[in-house]
Amino acid sequence: MSSAKSIDIAVIGAGPAASPRQSAGGFHRRNVLLIESAPRLGGSVTAAMHRALCGLYSQAPQSPLDTLNAGSQREVIAQMLELDPASVLPKPLGRTWVLEFPAAAYEAALLKGCDKPNIQRMMNTRVTNIRRKTTGITAIQIESQWIEIKTVIDCTGSGAVMQMAGEDTMQPPDSQRMLGDTRSA
Repeated sequence: MSSAKSIDIAVIGAGPAASPRQSAGGFHRRNVLLIESAPRLGGSVTAAMHRALCGLYSQAPQSPLDTLNAGSQREVIAQMLELDPASVLPKPLGRTWVLEFPAAAYEAALLKGCDKPNIQRMMNTRVTNIRRKTTGITAIQIESQWIEIKTVIDCTGSGAVMQMAGEDTMQPPDSQRMLGDTRSA
């Protein structure tokens, strides 16, 4: 079966771990394919009652934008603040701080981040198979179509694509040796 298209980067899953800006932000001149099994972006954040993100702040922030790291997370927060400034608020939760927000603002911010000519979205879509060469994934299958890829970023939350590929694709050989696994040496 021949491939219908070739993609530089396939991002599988569009939940909080794979905000499109985070995954595709560094690849401005690359063809990016974002594949999400749900009908909307945001994963568990937009699909469930989960309306807060943790791990953004090391102390009480002065503003929602006072995150530990700059870049894509601040861009998404800035977009949410434009959409609903009264509802995007850092709040204490025990001894830590979380960012609370409405799911609609989060999803709208992610959609805006995906609105780039080099990012193609495929919603309600699952990767059904992979092709590999040695320890790398070279193509993914969606329904009956094969798509050649140069890089895959598995942001499914469960590592579904990596599981399809097999255990030896999860860690490069050098990492395996560093961890004491000498089977591939």
